[in-house]
Amino acid sequence: IGEPSLLQASQERHSATSYRFESLAGQTGRIIAIRLTVNPDGSARVFSAEESGNPRAVHKDELTVTTPDVSTFLKLVEKAGFWIMPASEAKNPDPPQRAYKMDASTWIVEGARDGAYHVVLRRDPDPGSSTEVVNFLVTKLAKLDAVR
Repeated sequence: IGEPSLLQASQERHSATSYRFESLAGQTGRIIAIRLTVNPDGSARVFSAEESGNPRAVHKDELTVTTPDVSTFLKLVEKAGFWIMPASEAKNPDPPQRAYKMDASTWIVEGARDGAYHVVLRRDPDPGSSTEVVNFLVTKLAKLDAVR
């Protein structure tokens, strides 16, 4: 969808703080990328790109986010423990009891701050503090429909 690399941004601009959520919906094929970039004054810009429909079309938008909303988002990120989350889900220790997630959405959350970069990949994540972060970013900051 034409999004810049957060990994590269973290290496080039050590003071940059950005987060991005990307989703590929299993059943609908809806692709979403939402990037929050924090400004030096504590406010932020939210860039969103959504590809959907038949024929496929990309809709892009850019919004300003207030300092209090950025602060709330960053508190949710810390509460979820994003920076210490494993990048991928733990493997099921009991393979015969493996649960398959058919037509599940794939979620990717990336973060860049103070020269560090972290990425977390989940398929059909269970509700919790990490999904709260994503839903706040999607619905409150980017003003898009909730994702599943």
